[in-house]
Amino acid sequence: MRSTALITGASSGLGAEFATQLAARGHEVILVARSGDRLAALAKRLVDEHGVRAHVLVQDLAEPDAARRIAHQLTARGLSVDLLVNNAGFGTCGRPGKRPAGRPRTGHRVASAARLRSPVPPLTGPALGWGRRAASGGVGGV
Repeated sequence: MRSTALITGASSGLGAEFATQLAARGHEVILVARSGDRLAALAKRLVDEHGVRAHVLVQDLAEPDAARRIAHQLTARGLSVDLLVNNAGFGTCGRPGKRPAGRPRTGHRVASAARLRSPVPPLTGPALGWGRRAASGGVGGV
């Protein structure tokens, strides 16, 4: 029996690639991001190409209760998580004052949510009775 992987930030970039690679290896995937349309398209592609089960959870991880909401959705659907790829986030670059207004603040909220309110305990604790963090990293700038 293959494991089930939950991938945050799965709608594009590295998150979508993690999901694709895991599905190619036969893992069931739970895709989490803000963009429901992108997630649905990715889920369909993974099912069609790899024959795996793919679940879509639309959730903005910048929201304060995001991890709790995800855990509730998993419980309601009878899903458990064996592997968590905590990939959500984005960055901006450019000169101060020239970056899009509000975007750095939102990016900080997502990064803070991932670090301070990590979804690992609420997602793995109830589902598995245990959980471990294999690696953690982050990038910040002034």
